[in-house]
Amino acid sequence: MAWLIGVVIFNNAAENPIKKGQLSLFEAIPRHKSLFYTQGRTGLPIGNYTSQFFANVYLNELDQFVKHHLKCRYYLRYVDDLVLLGNDKNELQNYEAAIKDFLAARLHLELNRNARRIASVHNGCNFLGYIVHPTHFTIRRRVVNNLKQKIENVQSRLVRQWNGAVVVSYRDDRIDRLHSMLASYLGQFRHASTHRLVWSLFQRYWALNRFFTINSLTLRRADEPLRFHSLSSQYRWFCHKYEKAMIFFQVGRYFEFYRQQGKAAEMCFHLRQGSVRPRLGNRSGFPVDQLDRYLTAALTVFPQIIVIRQTGKFRGYVMERRVQAILYSRATLPSG
Repeated sequence: MAWLIGVVIFNNAAENPIKKGQLSLFEAIPRHKSLFYTQGRTGLPIGNYTSQFFANVYLNELDQFVKHHLKCRYYLRYVDDLVLLGNDKNELQNYEAAIKDFLAARLHLELNRNARRIASVHNGCNFLGYIVHPTHFTIRRRVVNNLKQKIENVQSRLVRQWNGAVVVSYRDDRIDRLHSMLASYLGQFRHASTHRLVWSLFQRYWALNRFFTINSLTLRRADEPLRFHSLSSQYRWFCHKYEKAMIFFQVGRYFEFYRQQGKAAEMCFHLRQGSVRPRLGNRSGFPVDQLDRYLTAALTVFPQIIVIRQTGKFRGYVMERRVQAILYSRATLPSG
C-alpha cells in the first residue's frame, strides 16, 4: 500500500500523458490551472478522487487550526475553496491574516489573493458553482452565459438557407448533443432557484421550444415518435400537428400525398393518381431521389413544407417516421 501511495503522489501527470477527446480544448485551459505549466512537482490533477483525498489529508491541519485555534464557528472547505463566516469585517480580516501565516509556516502554501472576497452574506457567496444566499441558491452568471453561448452555437447550425428558403434541420445527432448538454446543466439547476431562468431560456431560444418539452426540470424530446396501429392514423397525426403545411410523407422509396394534400400536389406537381391506400384513398407521389426538384417547385406555392422520413425502425405496427426538415418559403427565422 505504501508503494502505491508513493506512486500516486510522486507521479507527474504532465509527463507522457494520453490525451483523448477534442485536443484543441487543451489549449483553452488557463495556464495557471494546468499541470503542463507548473514548475517542479506542484499541483494536483483536477477531478481525481486521489486529489480530493490528499487535499483533505494535507489540509486537515488547517481545518483543526481554524476550528480549535481561531474558534471560527462557521467554516466550510471543499478541497481548496474556503468559506468563513464572522460577525464583522475586522474579524474576518483577522482570520485571513492568521490563516495566511499558518499556511506559509506549516504547509508551504499561500492564499489566492485574486479569489479572496469579504462581503455581506446578503450579497451572496460564490461557492462550488452556485451563488449561496441566506434563503436560496442561484447560478453563477458565467455558467448561464456559457449555456446561452452553447445554445446559440447549436441553434445556428440547425438553420440554413436553401433556394431562398429557411430550412430548419431535425438532425438527430445535433439535437441529441443539445439534449445531453441541456440535461447536464439542468442537473445543476435542479439544486438552485432557477424556475424563471429556465422559463426565460425556453422563451428566448426557439430551438428549445421546438425540440424539447420540460417538466420539473426533466427534459424530453418533443418529436419522440408515437406508436400507431396503422399508416393512416400516423399520417393523420402529422396532418393534424402541421395542419397549415404541405407534408412530404415518405413511404418506402416514394414521397406520397393523400386526400386534400394529394389534390394540392397533383395541381402543383402535375402528378398522377396511383393506387388506393386503405383509409387514405388515392395516392400520388414521386421517387425519393427527386426530393430537391419537388421541394423547389413547392416553395413557389406553399409557405411551409414538412419533410417526414422513415427511420428504418418499427414502433408498434408501423414504420417509425420523424420530421427531417421544415422549410419556410420566406427567408425569416422561425419562432417557437
